Amino acid sequence: MIVEVTAYLLRQHRGTGKAWLSPPIVTGFLAGVAFMYVTAAVVKI
Repeated sequence: MIVEVTAYLLRQHRGTGKAWLSPPIVTGFLAGVAFMYVTAAVVKI
């Protein structure tokens, strides 16, 4: 899924770099990282 979303963003913005710093992208990335750590903590318990 990450590869598909990345390819979609690159097609939409034609490699301008603006897509990577938009608020929805940054928020989604940080939420994904937070979810990964919370899941790891729950599994470890």
